[in-house]
Amino acid sequence: MIEPSPSSRANRPERTCLGCARRDDQKKLIRIIIGEGGNLALDPRGSGRGGYLHRSHDCWQAFLRRKNTYRAFRVNLGQDAKQRLIQLLNDHYQE
Repeated sequence: MIEPSPSSRANRPERTCLGCARRDDQKKLIRIIIGEGGNLALDPRGSGRGGYLHRSHDCWQAFLRRKNTYRAFRVNLGQDAKQRLIQLLNDHYQE
């Protein structure tokens, strides 16, 4: 089997998970944005300012514990907005 050259692997977009802070391929992560009304929403297309989470309950819980999300969204988010997002993730993704 032919392995991809190191340069082709380096060209894949990587993003940082807002939960665990590890970098991973963008396709392995869930993209979230600030939607209408200031609520967090899922956005697979990638329009607007957003952040990424792994498809892992551990990362989702770590995201809940983080106090500062300003860097990703340019707004401070309350705990209730994060809780609603986690419920949405639980409804859409099963581990």
